Amino acid sequence: MLNFIDRWLNSITMYRLVLTSLMVITTVAIILAFWSLLPYSGISMIVSLLIIISSSLLFNWIFAKVLNAPTNLESATITAFILFLLLTPQLSVSFVQTALIAAILAMASKYLLAFHRKHWFNPAAVAAVILGLLGNGSVSWWVGSLVLLPITLPLGLLIVRKIRRFQMWFAFMVASLVAIGLDRKSVV
Repeated sequence: MLNFIDRWLNSITMYRLVLTSLMVITTVAIILAFWSLLPYSGISMIVSLLIIISSSLLFNWIFAKVLNAPTNLESATITAFILFLLLTPQLSVSFVQTALIAAILAMASKYLLAFHRKHWFNPAAVAAVILGLLGNGSVSWWVGSLVLLPITLPLGLLIVRKIRRFQMWFAFMVASLVAIGLDRKSVV
């Protein structure tokens, strides 16, 4: 079984695996929202996704043109999907403003915080940190939901298998479980 998985993982790029995984998680999340299994409306999620993807791709194109730099459409789309999973889906003018600012910040960081065409930081994380510092309360990892765990865990493990970082994953899991255990003891 692992040989089959490894052959499949070796036949696709990391960008394609991550992008496909994010698209699957997003699709499942939207379906679950329509079934009222997530605290957001399916319509607000679709509109939020369209705003974030279109603005991210637009600003990515603008920065690439202005800086005369090559662009990677898959990379920009991955950043847009991560932004979607970070920004709490809403139907409001303030959300549109936040989404536009996040897209500008993320895409700017792809070009301005890079060395030899490699990001120093995750562009979506840069946008989230700056939005947080600006006091914008709409940044949250809302996709970190138990109802989405059955889809995110296997997809995440495929990515871990692709990059062969199981030791890092196990260290993260142990640290997370210890932190959760300590947090639960402080509540009791």
